[in-house]
Amino acid sequence: MEDNQLFLEDIPVIDENVIIQQVDSHDKNSSSETVLIFPQRGEIKVINETARLIWQIMDGKTSIGEIVRQLQQDYLITENQAEKDVMIFLNILIEKKIVRIIKKK
Repeated sequence: MEDNQLFLEDIPVIDENVIIQQVDSHDKNSSSETVLIFPQRGEIKVINETARLIWQIMDGKTSIGEIVRQLQQDYLITENQAEKDVMIFLNILIEKKIVRIIKKK
């Protein structure tokens, strides 16, 4: 039975087939959007600013705990809120097979 529980020491790794792109809005009042492109699935997903930051930090070497600390610093939120946001986002990505986890032993 596989252990699906995430720990702060674990390292998320993005599937190599996913592409991230910034798409500029033609509307002067809107900022650019960040999209994830899944060529093999023929899908495109727009992600919010928080998800974009988490995505950018995931480099296959950075632990979940380090991601939580960066999110906490950048958004001036509590550690509990940052951890909750990161874990929710990662669990969605894992479920969709976009991210895999390297377990620290």
